[in-house]
Amino acid sequence: MQHYTINKFYNCKTAVASLKAVIEAMEAKKKEHNQVFPITAIKWDDIVLQQFTDPNIWRFCEVSEIDGKIEAQFCVQGILYGKELPPISSNSASINKRARQYLRQHVSLYGAGLDAFNKQVEALKLVYMKIANHFPNNSIKFWLPTMIEDHPGLDASTRYFTHKSLCGGTRSIPFGEFVDPNGALEAMLNGEFIHGYDNYMEYFERLTDSSGSHQYRTVSPTAFKLGDIVEAVVTICCVPLQDKKLKMLIALRALTLIDHSEQDRAAILHMRQRYPGVRSTPRSSPMKRKAPYTTNPEVRSAESAVSHMQID
Repeated sequence: MQHYTINKFYNCKTAVASLKAVIEAMEAKKKEHNQVFPITAIKWDDIVLQQFTDPNIWRFCEVSEIDGKIEAQFCVQGILYGKELPPISSNSASINKRARQYLRQHVSLYGAGLDAFNKQVEALKLVYMKIANHFPNNSIKFWLPTMIEDHPGLDASTRYFTHKSLCGGTRSIPFGEFVDPNGALEAMLNGEFIHGYDNYMEYFERLTDSSGSHQYRTVSPTAFKLGDIVEAVVTICCVPLQDKKLKMLIALRALTLIDHSEQDRAAILHMRQRYPGVRSTPRSSPMKRKAPYTTNPEVRSAESAVSHMQID
């Protein structure tokens, strides 16, 4: 995974201040996206943990009289610290089939100690306790948040593939053009895997107009750089392990680029140091040249007169 190292070019205090404003604005609006709530604003009375088959998994769902059970999705905001994002190299098609099922899209987020970010991590601890209380004692593998530079962080991921034996005939969903531009992932399905609902992920950039309203556009995963402020849409689920225990997963559903201004500024400063440019040199005296031929004085006088003529 590619990790970000804070250096003299990246102003962490500025980035954290921007992240704080982003989280506070999201919490104030509570619900800006369709069916997506801040992780700190979960309404537990409206959510149930439901078991599904093909594949065998427990999901948090919202219950609706009209739509039935809908996967509950939550948003978290943070500074992008680490990432494994597409596209993958066309040479990856040579990866053996056993390893293919573990290929993933993954991000690590952190808040450099920001209280507003840490509250999101605390909310995930509460989610873990909800899951643990749903099952018998010692059924759930213990969950702890990632520690990044001595501060709580958050990891979320989703695999590219699901083995057909786990899907019960579920059809594969096409890869997005930005996710698989060279067809490498499609080639790796090879009739043995599918790219299903649990593998599908979207990438967006948030645009803000002069009135403060937000719009979203689809972007390539390559648009995301370490140090950007992003929003991850996640779902919380629980899967069985080989030792008959269960494990809580934070699954990625979408990643949105919120603010890349500090990362851009740091990149420009870094570039200026590496490529300072050509230094200017003192002006030298103009080069003089002898006339190759000696011309008639009368001709030179006529040429001068013509050069000063004006045409009305």
